[in-house]
Amino acid sequence: MLKTEHIEHTPAPTLVTLIRNASVFSDSDSDSESTPPPPRLMRTFSAPLSGSRDHIDHPRVCSREDFQFGKTLGEGSYSTVKLATSSIDGKQYAIKIINKSHLIRAQKVETAAAERRALLRLRGHPGIVSLHCTFHDESNLYFVIDLAANGDIQSLVSRLGSLSTRCVQYYAAQIADAMEYMHSRDVIHRDLKPENLLLDEAFRLKITDFGTGKVLENGAERATTFVGTAKYQAPELLELIETTKSSDYWAFGCVVYQMIAGRLAFNDRSDYLTWQKVKKVEYEFPNGFDEQAKDLVQRLLVRDPLQRLGAGPPGWDNDANALKSHLFFGSIIWTSLWTDPAPPIEAGLVKIGHSDGQGRNWENVGVAWDELVDDDSGGMEWSGSNDQSRENPSSSEESASGNAVNRLQGPARCDSDVAGLEIERGQYITAQDSS
Repeated sequence: MLKTEHIEHTPAPTLVTLIRNASVFSDSDSDSESTPPPPRLMRTFSAPLSGSRDHIDHPRVCSREDFQFGKTLGEGSYSTVKLATSSIDGKQYAIKIINKSHLIRAQKVETAAAERRALLRLRGHPGIVSLHCTFHDESNLYFVIDLAANGDIQSLVSRLGSLSTRCVQYYAAQIADAMEYMHSRDVIHRDLKPENLLLDEAFRLKITDFGTGKVLENGAERATTFVGTAKYQAPELLELIETTKSSDYWAFGCVVYQMIAGRLAFNDRSDYLTWQKVKKVEYEFPNGFDEQAKDLVQRLLVRDPLQRLGAGPPGWDNDANALKSHLFFGSIIWTSLWTDPAPPIEAGLVKIGHSDGQGRNWENVGVAWDELVDDDSGGMEWSGSNDQSRENPSSSEESASGNAVNRLQGPARCDSDVAGLEIERGQYITAQDSS
């Protein structure tokens, strides 16, 4: 039985167990032997694009025959993301195809299960990628998710050099609003970075890649696995091997800095040297950095997790409302944040290119998904199958592995691993989120 919080000598679940386990893949996004935390009251979240979050549609039952598969958007060592068109309503989606045998061989079954649990729990917010349905066949699992029609923030910054203050205000506000909802649902992302911030057809932002995310159960406040990407990792992860909701706000500060400066806040010749800068909170602002943005970043990149802006409990002077009230967001209308049009995409402090307008750019889409599935692109994760790995970060240079959505090395397929997985189609997704 899969446990949300690990027990030292509990063996990792098999894929067959997870597929057959209704508590993981069918009727709930939490462990069937634990009591999920009571839902938190909604406070000041912006309105979703349609409907109320109190009436969220559950994932529908679907199968491979419901989709016409198109071009490959990205490939990794154990998964592929393909463009697909629904045969039912003609809508386009991205379908993440995850190889079962690779999950088993790399002992990453829990990673796929954790991603699905987080997406189920977070369904309904316009700033978080939606899991529309899942299904499986003999060899693969399939996640049907939102299509990133305009790439991601990383590809945008790389193409333009940096983003204008107006653009950064807009996208930072959307990240802040989505994170507030995410944390209210007791989910920590743990790998927030520009590659994981997708842009939809209207250039609105969607947070993706919950493969290293953590659903906090039974009032837990922290996770104890060394995961994420070095340049966005908070000091407490490096020193205590723990992450909290506040760790996401540190990464948020790194992202805001990067969107404006066009460079990383913390970077050096190796991950180890980068970590030394992180632990000392050693970074510099380039000339011309917006003063209000500078104050925001300085209040996010704080060594003490409890003091970071946005991370305080409700009612504290550094809670989520205090973050939204920061002067940098003075022009943001929070109640219409997700319905107002995105600002023109323009370069800011650093200019190395020109905006090509806001039309769909399939090259950017491909770049985004390649970053999300490229296991050799520099991201790191040392996650154990039951969230129990606690490796020393100083040995990281020998431990680099996957980036973003996919994090597995590429063992050759072993047919014997798949032999026991012939389960009737449709059993995998009768999923309803009961949280």
